[in-house]
Amino acid sequence: MFRFLAVITASEVIGPNWQDDLRNSLKEWGLALVAGDLVLGGERCGPYSFHTMEELSKRFGDAPWLKAACPYVGPALGAISWERRESYGSQDEYFPVVDWTSLRPPLRDLLIPFMKEARGAIVRTTDGAYREPVRLRTYLLRHAIGKYGCGDGTELLTCEQGAYFGDVLARIAEALRGQGLSGHVGWTPTSHNPIQFSGVEVRGLFGRKTMRAALWRGDDWQRPPVHDTDAALGDLSVQLWAYDFSICDELSFFATDSESS
Repeated sequence: MFRFLAVITASEVIGPNWQDDLRNSLKEWGLALVAGDLVLGGERCGPYSFHTMEELSKRFGDAPWLKAACPYVGPALGAISWERRESYGSQDEYFPVVDWTSLRPPLRDLLIPFMKEARGAIVRTTDGAYREPVRLRTYLLRHAIGKYGCGDGTELLTCEQGAYFGDVLARIAEALRGQGLSGHVGWTPTSHNPIQFSGVEVRGLFGRKTMRAALWRGDDWQRPPVHDTDAALGDLSVQLWAYDFSICDELSFFATDSESS
């Protein structure tokens, strides 16, 4: 078992044949699992190995990270462990932390595919320290709703309609009600953030028709919607289950023993 490990969980694309399913899903990110090596952008990043649930239980027992905190992340099916090595030159040498910002390929480019496709905890096998890729995150509502919100939609667990979609919209509706607001927030099919206000046609100056976000003060939707959505939302926040890509910037977490000393 190598130094770092990602728990692989059941999802829309990962099923009983989880090893092959993960291989196929990682290809979409340009990350290939070839002859025991991780290959990204043509660069050999380091060795990897798969591990069954039996192996994980034998080594780690009932470690808390074997079950995801997020209720919308599926059960663990297995794991992939890996080591990071220099991918060019004749010798395998680990990069010092200070050099990681200039890695070919960057650490983030390796971790995000594991986070998005495996969805389970990222674990440091030497001491059992771990990070949950999906956690409850606090967003300003005006940064969660709209075309480029939630990291342009990339931070959402999925953009498909389902139980997760219902939870997100319910949390937003509850946050709005807590501030005396109501509105129609939908899940819009798009390549961007699907959480968006519906549009309402209103008549402006000289009878000209314009579109506003479907947001009202109170529950009377017969009145005109608010004029300035951002001002109405202000500093109102909501907690959503979402990916936390800041894990990729925790260089100390991914340091080797020699780099940590």
